[in-house]
Amino acid sequence: MNLGLGIDAGGTYTDAVLVDLDGREVLAKGKALTTKGDYTLGVCRAIDALNIKDPGSISMVALSTTLATNAIVENKGGRVGLILIGYPREVAGMLPRQARWAMVRGVHSIRGEELEPLDVEDLRAKIEKLAPEVDVFAVSSYLGVRNAAHELAAKRIAEGTGLPCVCGHELTSELNSVERALTVFFNARLIPLIVRLIQSVERALKARGIDAPMNVVRSDGTLMGREMAMQRPIDTMYSGPVASVGGARWLTGIKDALVLDMGGTTTDIARLIDGRPKASQGLSLDRYRLAVGTLDIQTSGLGGDSEIKLDGRGGFTIGPERVIPISYVAWREPHIKDEVKSWAEGRDLHVDAGLLPPIAVYTYLEGNQRNGALSSLEERILDFLQEKSASVFQIADYLQYPYPSLLSLRGLEERGLIHRVGLTPTDVLSGIGVLDLWDGEAARWALELYAKRLGMNAEDFALAVRRELTKRLSSVLLGVALGEETRDGGWETAACQYLLEKSLFGGKGAVRVSLGLDLPLIGVGAPVAAYLPDVAEGLGCKLVLPEHHEVANAVGAVIGQISYRSEAVIRSLETGGLAVYGPGQRQTFKHRAQAIKAAEEMVRNDAMEKAAMAGGEDVEVIVRIDDRYASIGTDNLGAFLVETRVVAEAVGRPPARSTR
Repeated sequence: MNLGLGIDAGGTYTDAVLVDLDGREVLAKGKALTTKGDYTLGVCRAIDALNIKDPGSISMVALSTTLATNAIVENKGGRVGLILIGYPREVAGMLPRQARWAMVRGVHSIRGEELEPLDVEDLRAKIEKLAPEVDVFAVSSYLGVRNAAHELAAKRIAEGTGLPCVCGHELTSELNSVERALTVFFNARLIPLIVRLIQSVERALKARGIDAPMNVVRSDGTLMGREMAMQRPIDTMYSGPVASVGGARWLTGIKDALVLDMGGTTTDIARLIDGRPKASQGLSLDRYRLAVGTLDIQTSGLGGDSEIKLDGRGGFTIGPERVIPISYVAWREPHIKDEVKSWAEGRDLHVDAGLLPPIAVYTYLEGNQRNGALSSLEERILDFLQEKSASVFQIADYLQYPYPSLLSLRGLEERGLIHRVGLTPTDVLSGIGVLDLWDGEAARWALELYAKRLGMNAEDFALAVRRELTKRLSSVLLGVALGEETRDGGWETAACQYLLEKSLFGGKGAVRVSLGLDLPLIGVGAPVAAYLPDVAEGLGCKLVLPEHHEVANAVGAVIGQISYRSEAVIRSLETGGLAVYGPGQRQTFKHRAQAIKAAEEMVRNDAMEKAAMAGGEDVEVIVRIDDRYASIGTDNLGAFLVETRVVAEAVGRPPARSTR
């Protein structure tokens, strides 16, 4: 039997599946809370839930993760020395504030000809100055994709300091110089984090006697080996969501649908067209656009563990921040349950309790490392929370601090040492008996506590939360279905939201509204069974919740293939002849046939090499040639050849070992 182990390390949960790859069957599945302090713990628990009798029967392991996306959003990562060659000075204002950068002279033309030599002495001095302050170097030349000579020279000098270095031309062939600089910066920034994750997973596998080769899911849904993942972590940006899409397709066999993946932190939506996910030409995250090939995924900060907050105006909001569900912490530590009960009954509160959220509890993050300078007060707080989770009131009593509302724990939370506990949609469903998960009684008391603050009963407040979730999920689904125009913000107008609410919930008025989807909706992720039936009913569409939907991300990870694409561009020179701009090199030729032959060889070799680095076996390469023309005038007088693109795609099986 050919067995594969799929692991998804998400922001909230770590999932694991054991799959018979030949028989297309999920044999076992497991789920555990992600332990960000030490991923090893969560991965081990998820694997243990599979109850694997013979670890030697596993031939391959595949990992998907949301680590890269979350790190960029949360401004986490290593210290990067960014070397910009030939860039205009104003680009500095477009860089992230965390960037330690230096600019040096050296310019190539759009045709790859050197217009100004690289200032090697200035470059060397700036690299030596940056080296003690950074963990890794990143290099981007303004037109490095047309001639990588300056980037390669800078890389040799940077690596002479003993630090790793990555170049822009190694990650993308896009001309956009700003996107390329941002891409290489974030890639370098993510390297220490992805290395830590992969090493944690490897420790977990070794501890469980699993020695099969490990692959990592890329943002386009294909796989790469561990070595390449540690060099190109930017390629894992949408690893988790795209794995879910692949899992949904494999579990259902449906070719045309919308796929909604709801996790603890976010909801991701993608479109399946003729059995393939819709691709994107780049990735936008926060205010940055990166040159990363990925699927077209719409992400919303709404999940089962999104924080429900009172807004101070008699209403509430859901997300985008994630908290630990109060029902889970109360189940794990019963003393928290007693405290929530006392709050619900109006007992044992400090004088300034009204200035705090209804639930103000913190928990110590298991396996965390106390890196960085901590004050004596912070050390005392961590020592206290390491023994047990506690409310702000209990922490204040321990510290003999008179006003709990003024006790700031934000710094410890931002450094990933502690985590807030609060009311979540998961708690709401547990509190009204829809979900049988963890401590439903504690969830009920928390629900009543919040409802009381709003002058409502628990049932009405729970209904309001479910209606808001239904509305927001439906809005995102319709926005994706309506296409790019609505995603620019038009669908979020007050008028459109009014129409949506009328369609979903009805009500008296002069207008009758009906909106719906003509596509089936595939739901994956643990919470979807609780929320999507209402959404599907409101949108009048077929809902498909496949077996094993709660671990579709881990399924999608283990069924992927190795694939790598390489591209070269052929353009005419003003002086005559042609230039071939390939991966990291530029060559000139007199004749078109020579240029095409050279370009084919460049991309074929590059694609094969990268596929081999990714661990691909039985690799096959397909090369295609695409001539691009421009029209002459407005009267269809003809067209002329602008450029020729030569593209190679190498596809192979992920590495696996023979099993006994």
